[in-house]
Amino acid sequence: MKTDLLKKITIVDLSSRLPGPYATMILAELGAKIIKCENTDFAGDPFNQDEIYKIAPNFRSWYENLNQEKEIRSFSFSKEQENLSAFIEIADLILLPDTKWARSIELENKPALFLAAGKGEYRAMHDLNVLALTKTFEQSTGQEPPYLPFAGMAFGQYISTFILAQLLSRTGMTQTIYMKDIILKLFDSLYFDGTSRSKLLHQGLYPSYNIYKSKDGKKLCLAAIEEKFWTELISCFDLELNLQDRFDLSPKTRKKLEKRFANLESDEIRKKLKNKNICLTIANSEKDF
Repeated sequence: MKTDLLKKITIVDLSSRLPGPYATMILAELGAKIIKCENTDFAGDPFNQDEIYKIAPNFRSWYENLNQEKEIRSFSFSKEQENLSAFIEIADLILLPDTKWARSIELENKPALFLAAGKGEYRAMHDLNVLALTKTFEQSTGQEPPYLPFAGMAFGQYISTFILAQLLSRTGMTQTIYMKDIILKLFDSLYFDGTSRSKLLHQGLYPSYNIYKSKDGKKLCLAAIEEKFWTELISCFDLELNLQDRFDLSPKTRKKLEKRFANLESDEIRKKLKNKNICLTIANSEKDF
């Protein structure tokens, strides 16, 4: 939902890849004018380079989605310094990577925020490296790295919040924030040490919080933990189950749900869910129930 809350704010974004552009995407959605300057001395944003696209075809789509609400300017920072200076002059805040070339830019005493992965041995890190340092990483049951770069996304959210606080305070300060420090704080706060089970509730331990499939192969995301949701689910789909079954650790309840959903097309399920309060969602569907 785009708003004009920040319509008087201009942010010059010199960052690339995910966290910085993710943050300014949020700020653009809030109405800020975002000027994303890409340095052609370094081939611009890696998410939009042909060589990277060959090994990671999703990056170009991510680039387009993250930056569609921004003014994109690509030029040589070394040969066209006057362009960069002109953008910095009108900026309320400048977002930069914490690199040698970025530190050499004349910021004209404007508030600036430098982004870094970490300090010392942690200065060079990708998303997976940062996640590996968190306690929650130990709870992962899969052997493959996650598809979505959760660390970068969480850091991007924090960056946007930090920028809002910086603009609100009007301190005019130049600061640096570190991805490693932020992600450890955010992700370790969700760590739970005290279970011998291989799964937890949010990983599909119980039948009431799990993913099923409809007859036509649609994923059905069920999160009927509370009594009121589970009771309405039982009634809506004519299931011979009781309240205790929602926490059934045996395969019995899960199989009943699988069988019931597998006999229904997604459109049939959609009709049943109309005006119901169940916490059951058909994946990738924005249609109103």
